[in-house]
Amino acid sequence: MGEEGAWYFGKVDSIAEEGRDLLENYSGVPAAQVIEHVVNIRDKAYKVFPWPCIGRVSFLNNKLAKMSYASKILPKLNKGATFLDAGCCFGQQLRYLNYYDHISPSRLYAFDYEPEFIGLGYDLFRDKPKFQGHMVGGDMLAPLSSPQNADLEALSIQGAIDVISVASVLHGWDYDDQLKAAINLVAFSRPEPGSLITGDLLGSLKAGSYPLPSELGSHYRHNIESFKAFWKEVGERTETRWDVEATFVGSQAIKDNEKSKYVDQDTRMIQFCCEKLE
Repeated sequence: MGEEGAWYFGKVDSIAEEGRDLLENYSGVPAAQVIEHVVNIRDKAYKVFPWPCIGRVSFLNNKLAKMSYASKILPKLNKGATFLDAGCCFGQQLRYLNYYDHISPSRLYAFDYEPEFIGLGYDLFRDKPKFQGHMVGGDMLAPLSSPQNADLEALSIQGAIDVISVASVLHGWDYDDQLKAAINLVAFSRPEPGSLITGDLLGSLKAGSYPLPSELGSHYRHNIESFKAFWKEVGERTETRWDVEATFVGSQAIKDNEKSKYVDQDTRMIQFCCEKLE
């Protein structure tokens, strides 16, 4: 999904307002230098892996606060819940929760398949060693006990997380790998009812397998019905049960790429919030 054009903004004139506020008032980046600073980090990250959110500089959106289900998530965090961002990129969501919502970094955890993104996050926000959130490299598709997840396992958060965010990640895989990732994420959630797994993913009115750029193969796009059935299967595989809320939402990225061969008239974004029942 590293296709050039609307997936990558060669010229960046502005960024999300909350991103500018964070960089100026939390990170101390002078206002006149913010865009140059962001583009410099963006270009380094795009060479690591060309995710559209990096190319489009949309990673500076405070996604959790804008979620349809924010009213279920933020009050829980304000009452002392633990939070895990799976596929965290630069760790921007942890900074937003700490800066805007005053969530203690001691309760904020994150991992990404590309540890270099986490290092670039410290450069982006100029907060090493100030920021004390827990961020490590990790592979969502691999068992926690696997060698590539040694740092993640060392956090000792299996069965200890109240809110898990997996934003714009699951759609990178086919159905089987999505299932594998979701099963692994469930292992981090607290065993008692009330734990949440939330996020968004690219979907379609017509569920099925869709092509990605040749080097990436294909991925599975859910509709609302298939996504709820997917979580029923996740529950069966993990001996858990989940109440699944999901809705189609508008997406500027989809609108900007409506002429791309990877977008059609049925393409949508899905926001979701899954609450553990048992």
